Amino acid sequence: MQVRTFAGGIYLFRNKPGILRDLPKTDSRPSSSIKTMPYPQRVVLPLHYTNGSSPMAERNLLVKVGDYLERGTKIAEGENTLPLYTPISGEVKALVPWLYPSGEEILSVIIESQGKIQFEKKISLNSHWSEMTFQELSEIIFQAGIADFRKIRRHQIETLLVNGIDEDYWDSSNSQLLGEKAKEIIEGTKILLHLFGAWRARLIIQDNKKENIIKLKNLLRDEMNIAMVLVRPKYPQREKRLLIKSVFGKEFSVEELPENYGISVQDIKLIFYIYEAVRNGKPLMENIIGVNGSGVTNSQNIKVSLGTLFSEIIKFCGGWKEKPGKLIINGLIKGQAIPAEEMPLTSNVNVISLLSAEEVEIFSAQHCLRCSRCAEACPLRLLPGELAVLIQHSRFEEAQKKGLLECFECGACAYVCPSKINLLHCFHYGKRTPYETHRGDAESAE
Repeated sequence: MQVRTFAGGIYLFRNKPGILRDLPKTDSRPSSSIKTMPYPQRVVLPLHYTNGSSPMAERNLLVKVGDYLERGTKIAEGENTLPLYTPISGEVKALVPWLYPSGEEILSVIIESQGKIQFEKKISLNSHWSEMTFQELSEIIFQAGIADFRKIRRHQIETLLVNGIDEDYWDSSNSQLLGEKAKEIIEGTKILLHLFGAWRARLIIQDNKKENIIKLKNLLRDEMNIAMVLVRPKYPQREKRLLIKSVFGKEFSVEELPENYGISVQDIKLIFYIYEAVRNGKPLMENIIGVNGSGVTNSQNIKVSLGTLFSEIIKFCGGWKEKPGKLIINGLIKGQAIPAEEMPLTSNVNVISLLSAEEVEIFSAQHCLRCSRCAEACPLRLLPGELAVLIQHSRFEEAQKKGLLECFECGACAYVCPSKINLLHCFHYGKRTPYETHRGDAESAE
């Protein structure tokens, strides 16, 4: 079977020194099955919703302080905003602002458990998914709090790409989920094919996941519309634009939508959550995440209730093994460092990485050596060093003309930089500053 890839990128397992010193010193990837974390005593759930790229959307609260709720009760909704459900049975204790990884304080519902769950509310299903119309199926997925496909035109999508690639070398949550729930994910893929009116699906996994490859070959043997595609375990292969480029050879600019070309890319976890909603009537109340890194006692993949505080998740994994250094979400290369453990888990967190104080390197950037390693690593063939110089001199328009806005901030350039220039933060700053300046000028004019 042909193995596909893209130009540029980096192989993290070659232990190339970069932003993080000598990682990985040991293999801290979880190797056991997905464990289910017990229901927490308290959850913190946000009334505002964002998928990480769109603006905040407000949900309307459906409960009040003092109400007792069963697990699966809808507690907030909005006209075009995904509903929110409580993952535990308990009492609504407060409605207060709470700090989130985005750095914003978001109005949140605090629910405290009252003991064991006696009853769980589910979404009503009147027929098998194969007999449902587009409107019925898209409404179930929306009401489950998973995704909003209601505005997609049926038959607009021809090909569904299922992204089964892990976040980075140290993560294995997607691979583990596929290994344990392959049949469910295949049926979830069929559900989306039926919803979109698409005629084919491609399940994309890394070619070093031998057990998953063997299992999928057997399960897909009689499937006419679903096939497996193997890709190199190169970072950042799981980025949507690089997946399409690897599979079809098509390139998209940041302003173009794959859906306009008949392609939809969906994460494997979302496929599984859709299966659970459409087959079992289960709304989104949990998230499957990987917990890894040198700082945690037990690296493992776990299913956790949404709204659980990071401190509780760390405790479930045995706590900090060594002196705490950094807590990072969504990957060690491009992820975000979290300043406090008392923040709640949301659906857009895939990985939690704990680094010991010994492995966190404090350094000062040196002058650029013009070695071109950053340009070789860039999967979009940009010139990161040149962009950084333009941004440092506030020449934002020139940086945009040279492709700054095309950059999806994977961090590969910063990882390989021998001068330890923090190119990732530089590009983030370069994108935000002109927008914030323009917005400030507009507000002053008013």
